[in-house]
Amino acid sequence: MIWWVSQPSRAEQERADVAELQERSAWLTNVTFGLDGLQLVADFTLAVGEEAIDLRISYPDFFPDVAAAIAPKEPGLLSGHQWGPAGELCLEHRADNWTSNVTGAMMIESAYRLLSGEADVNAPTLPSAHNMSLGQEVRSSTSRFLLTDSASDHLLSIAVDAPADVKFIDRYFDKTWFAQPTELSRDGEALWQEAPIYKDDIPVVRSGKVLRLRTDQSLPQILTLEKLQELVAGGSLEAWVGEWTGETWLSVVLVRGDTSRLFMLLSKGTTVFNYKTISIPPATPRLPPRHVELAEKQVAVVGCGSVGSKVAVSLARSGVKKFLLIDADLFYPGNIVRNDLDLRAVGANKAKAVGRAIESVQTEADVTVSNIALGGQEASESTSLAMRRLAACDLIVDATADSAVFNLCALVSRNQKKPMAWAQVYAGGVGGVVARARPDLDPPPMNARAQIHNWYADRGVPWLENEGVDYDLLPADQPPMIADDADVGVVSAHLTRLVVDTLLRPTESAFPFSAYCIGLAKSWIFEAPFDTWPIEYAPDGTWGATFEEDAGEKLKEFVAKLVPPKDAGDAD
Repeated sequence: MIWWVSQPSRAEQERADVAELQERSAWLTNVTFGLDGLQLVADFTLAVGEEAIDLRISYPDFFPDVAAAIAPKEPGLLSGHQWGPAGELCLEHRADNWTSNVTGAMMIESAYRLLSGEADVNAPTLPSAHNMSLGQEVRSSTSRFLLTDSASDHLLSIAVDAPADVKFIDRYFDKTWFAQPTELSRDGEALWQEAPIYKDDIPVVRSGKVLRLRTDQSLPQILTLEKLQELVAGGSLEAWVGEWTGETWLSVVLVRGDTSRLFMLLSKGTTVFNYKTISIPPATPRLPPRHVELAEKQVAVVGCGSVGSKVAVSLARSGVKKFLLIDADLFYPGNIVRNDLDLRAVGANKAKAVGRAIESVQTEADVTVSNIALGGQEASESTSLAMRRLAACDLIVDATADSAVFNLCALVSRNQKKPMAWAQVYAGGVGGVVARARPDLDPPPMNARAQIHNWYADRGVPWLENEGVDYDLLPADQPPMIADDADVGVVSAHLTRLVVDTLLRPTESAFPFSAYCIGLAKSWIFEAPFDTWPIEYAPDGTWGATFEEDAGEKLKEFVAKLVPPKDAGDAD
């Protein structure tokens, strides 16, 4: 609803207040109210010294709850307190301090105080409230120069008479080029190196020169070939610029004072990129201190579908750096509705693509990928290798909801005394279950899972009414489970929390139970969304590999039959 339609009295009062201001103020003339489309506007002229300035006040659709704006009627830079040459004036009454009792007349008076104050050369400098964040300042730039503290310090250390070579990664993302220096050198000797913030599979690597300007040279905002030739004249880079053919990019970082700027020229300077410098602040701790321990833990994620992809990437964000990912499936467009991957991964193996997603948030990640169908038709040695790798991990996550896969993971978990965690998302977005089994604290995984299913039966409520049976017991040829990304995300997040807790607190857990049934809708046993039921395990089963009685003696006999003793006459 347009404000002046619903509040005509306020609109009439606006006209009256401005008319009254014009009557008592000689500097305000030519006030004319009208409509620009459906927006109420008023054109007016301010007499500032000898100059007549034509302005327009525009009342937005949600006035008076949203600030009105005053801008030049014709594009032009009128003030240092202005949002660009055609933008509105930054006045005392703005969006960040606006109240609905501010009127258009009050804003016109504020505009006059601003422009007349700036026009008076003898007046003190007007205080500025025109403060923009770096994001606001560079939002229109399509090329940005990313500098860490280390990169900035080393660029600033370049002396006037000692230019250096620079290499940088230049990547394209969201219609913007992002350049990050990775190496400084001189005469082939490295001066400084730094890994890129983001590791591209096929990075665009560029090279150029770093030049510190003299104190009598100014740092240009826009660089042309002619200006660059002027800056390097008589110096060691004069020949480098003079020999440039224009067929390749010419990249130069100009340094003056404590500022570094990257410029790139092509085709003899007819194409110029002036990169906006972005200082990358050092990362500040945002995780609990104990999370640093996660870097030394290796986690196996079996199944890189909707649950596994989310858990794996979330663990990487939490500090886990070592991963084993097992999944043979490919990623298709239909998977996008609840997988952590995006459409760039279509056609890729899920495990490899999730590994890439991990590396995109954790540059120090060590990811091992196994593209096999654990529990499926695979060569015996492939399955054995995968299970040996599972045995070497600190924790196993089964994110497949497949009983055959679960049993293999559970076997490794029990025999090697490695904790295991798993989850299941219930069909229909009803909720899910998260569970774990810790060596010698909980029943082994197969026993724990059996207890969870017995717990379901003990509720005495038919499973999800229309579904009839537990989702993970449905035949493989059933249609895909119906649940959206939020449903899967809730369950996955809880599973991630359970995994982190298990890794960091092997015995003293923050969770009083090791299995939870989480409701996301009023259905089955759940009375309402977020109705959570803890599941208490009973002591059941033992951890560790199963050994026969007298296994040691029987093993000796078996080995003796395989390796006959040597004859007395055999050479050593």
